[in-house]
Amino acid sequence: MTGENDFFDCLVVGGGPAGMTAGLFLARFRRRVAVLDEGESRAAAIPRSHNHPAFPGGINGEALLARLRAQLAEFGAPLLSGAVTGAAREGEGFLLRQDGRELRA
Repeated sequence: MTGENDFFDCLVVGGGPAGMTAGLFLARFRRRVAVLDEGESRAAAIPRSHNHPAFPGGINGEALLARLRAQLAEFGAPLLSGAVTGAAREGEGFLLRQDGRELRA
């Protein structure tokens, strides 16, 4: 689990297919990454997406999101639920606020 004093190599804002794919690639390259997700991905409403690699026949949006979540967990990248309410430069890094917690990268 993550704590307020954790420092990440990268914080990805957005838990849709693009955000989770970015988080997955970073985690696979052994970067400390977290994906911040408000839980309102438009992909969840797609009945069948034909615009994602490895699924030539298409895939349901919610099924795609579930697979990406599972892969993130497999590589140890947390998916943190909640809205990002602020972002600021802090020294050589960044501070993001998400539902009462502070995350640094």
